[in-house]
Amino acid sequence: MCGIGDKQRDWVNSSLCGRKYVLSNIVLMVALMTAFSWCNSVRAQDQSSVAGQQDGSNPGSQSSAPPVREPLKIKIEHQEILPPVDQGFQPGGRFDPSRVEQRASVLWVRIPPWFAGRWQSTLHTQISKRSLQNGQELLHGPESVPGMRTDGHGLQMDSQGGIWHRIKLPFSSSVPRDGYVNYQFITNQEYVENSQSEVVIHFLGIQSFVDPRSGRTMNSVQVETIQTYQPVSNDQLQCSASLKEFDANGRPTMLTKEVWSEDRISPFSPVDHRRGEDLRTSFCNFLVSHGMSDLLPQVSGTPGFPTN
Repeated sequence: MCGIGDKQRDWVNSSLCGRKYVLSNIVLMVALMTAFSWCNSVRAQDQSSVAGQQDGSNPGSQSSAPPVREPLKIKIEHQEILPPVDQGFQPGGRFDPSRVEQRASVLWVRIPPWFAGRWQSTLHTQISKRSLQNGQELLHGPESVPGMRTDGHGLQMDSQGGIWHRIKLPFSSSVPRDGYVNYQFITNQEYVENSQSEVVIHFLGIQSFVDPRSGRTMNSVQVETIQTYQPVSNDQLQCSASLKEFDANGRPTMLTKEVWSEDRISPFSPVDHRRGEDLRTSFCNFLVSHGMSDLLPQVSGTPGFPTN
């Protein structure tokens, strides 16, 4: 994964330290991945009504919670179980993400025009949160969490006006906490539905909680996220997410559903360079290698690669 997208709290029981960690959610990792495409920073802020860390919020921009909507109907089902995490993520072992990092890939995906641009959300509402170990519903009602987040979709435009977004995996980030470091990886991202009426993105990710002194993994959590976006108007999206958590051995532990809306803050604009990366050349290489040279963007009136 915004993130992709996206405010779920992860409860992680660590047998190594004998206490419960309340941690930032995997949707923040999806949001970080999307925001990274736009060179935006994601800030964290404690919420008194929520145990854990959430995205930097702007409560003043939301005077009251909007009516709670039902989650959008998704066209893909969660997996029943997942394979165990790699040895480098197993609790008790030395943390080593090298095997995941070696499975690097770059893919460009064409997205619908209504989805392209920069979007901002100010409030996420958890509709349900259910333990898959005992079936207990952990929410007594919808729970809204203020938090401003900016997402961006679309980085390049082809010669026919099509807008494309780049998926570079794995995406990783790390956040130091009190007594541990939270390492977050998105290992898979797939556009399951990508049409003029709906975008559905499937994410798989891993969070590992590592003791910085010993370098050993205290615990790891796998999260499968299905995010659905639909246009409400030219400048607003209706969004929904279903998040299923698994333990390090791939056994399901939690299912959370959320809804939110996003408002457009700026239209799509191509991004040719970002943090030393030549995105335009990457895009051109992708088109050529996939037999789509006719879609190469124009350069000084001539289709082809950038000259600078």
